[in-house]
Amino acid sequence: MTPPAVASFISINIVPAILATAGVWAEFPRSVAGSVQEELYKSRSSGVGGEKRADFLVTDFGAVGDATPSSAGTNNTAAIRRAAAAVAAAGGGRLVFPKGNFSTGAFNLSSNMVLQLEAGAVVSGIQPASLGSAQYDYPLIPWDKAGGTDAYGGASDFQGVMNPQYQSFVHGYQLVNLTINGSGTIWGGGDFWWRAWQGHGSQTKGTSPLNNSRPHTIHLVDVKGLTIRGVHVRRSPSWTVHLTFCSDVLIDGIRVQTNDSTWEGGDSEVKPDNADGLDLDSCHDVTVRNSVFYTHDDSIAFKSGKDWFGRHVGRPTERILVENCIMSNAVVFGSEMSGGLRNIIVRNLTITNAVLGLWVKSMRNRGGVVENILLDTIFLDAVGSVASVDMFYTCGKQTSHPCNASATPAVRNVTFKNLFVTNIVKNSKIFFFRGLPESTVTGITIDRVSITGTPTASESLHVLTVADAIVESASNITINGKPWPLPKFMLSRHPAHAADAMFFSQWASWPDMLAADAGLGLLAVCVCKRLVFGRMLASAS
Repeated sequence: MTPPAVASFISINIVPAILATAGVWAEFPRSVAGSVQEELYKSRSSGVGGEKRADFLVTDFGAVGDATPSSAGTNNTAAIRRAAAAVAAAGGGRLVFPKGNFSTGAFNLSSNMVLQLEAGAVVSGIQPASLGSAQYDYPLIPWDKAGGTDAYGGASDFQGVMNPQYQSFVHGYQLVNLTINGSGTIWGGGDFWWRAWQGHGSQTKGTSPLNNSRPHTIHLVDVKGLTIRGVHVRRSPSWTVHLTFCSDVLIDGIRVQTNDSTWEGGDSEVKPDNADGLDLDSCHDVTVRNSVFYTHDDSIAFKSGKDWFGRHVGRPTERILVENCIMSNAVVFGSEMSGGLRNIIVRNLTITNAVLGLWVKSMRNRGGVVENILLDTIFLDAVGSVASVDMFYTCGKQTSHPCNASATPAVRNVTFKNLFVTNIVKNSKIFFFRGLPESTVTGITIDRVSITGTPTASESLHVLTVADAIVESASNITINGKPWPLPKFMLSRHPAHAADAMFFSQWASWPDMLAADAGLGLLAVCVCKRLVFGRMLASAS
């Protein structure tokens, strides 16, 4: 769906749905609703302390905005670092980029600063000549000063190795009262790093291989009182906006583009890799709203550390509200969720042309608990898998046997409500819930789901797939306007449906499979080793 089509889709579909579900906040547990309040942000509605202080124009420090699409222009790294240092020395102020395209290396933000990007301003990540020369513009910094992501989270290219990593383009560490504001663009300079990571092109020829993690475009660590408003962020080397240990955060009206072809083309020679849009890593009290994420990888991901380190730190991501956003990829919970994810509301979203829509993922050895998640009023167009809870995620080491209790993850109380699913692709899965034999997913609720534009009768539509999970209730599901009755399940080896037998071939050793006809010429499949439907089973009799 193109951006103009998205705008039309919103006006026709999202606005009426928001009005129709205005009471959803009150329906969520009081402990959540009482914790995420607009009042948190009223004091920052026009910016934080630094905006009332002096302006520090980067041009006054020697920066020149002369880059063009065919020329990198002046290397402004030294000038912009001088300007940023002057703001810090003054105790705060506005670091202002006027109209122009300013090539620079990484630079640091400071407390009580406003990074102000005026209309027409572009801050472009410089393209190093080689990895050997990259360390001036992107210094290698200790992993703990980078948020500990090499060992703590999933942001590292070399997870679990506590190597220094290249400093992120826009970086801040242990700050208070920080704003990034304006209608300008932060261009992450991902092309060089994508080539280096993927190991091709002249930029890596004759140099040592990339053995330190790529920079992120914006990485802020341990910031209290943060506003990011209005800016565009593009072509990230890795994750785009990564917040670790941040609190009291408002992200409003930003646009993130890492899949540039979605908008206006891009470099066909090299493609982005792991270019998430927004990653909230052990953060609390965050609101994200009115934003657009056209991304190569996850559009928004909630995380809280990986494996032992994440459990040891024990800082959950919690009290989060995401609303009124458009995206081209998944909203993801995990898989690095070892510190826990809880009390999160995601509502009034449009997700288009994505392989995955809503995804909770974990695996053995992660530990941690995902709980109290509400996904409400979501429009999903041409999405392959609509809603998934999967505890057999396989990125990284997945053990084949249960591990100790502290390393066993748990998922409970996830609600999918008011989902509007259109233009389903062939062999699509609507709901896929798979727990661990030793850790059943509990408390799944499905309410009011409309599925239209389904495949033909000769193609498979997997409405519901469940293994080691409890669906507490499922109601008001329609397919092409017709109610989908909860199926009368029959134990079966499932021999008549070859496509589905192939799809589930990895579980061929499981003794029991349950299949149900959707009653509309479509196939709804349920597979189980230990299947518990809770109240759903009673209603399906």
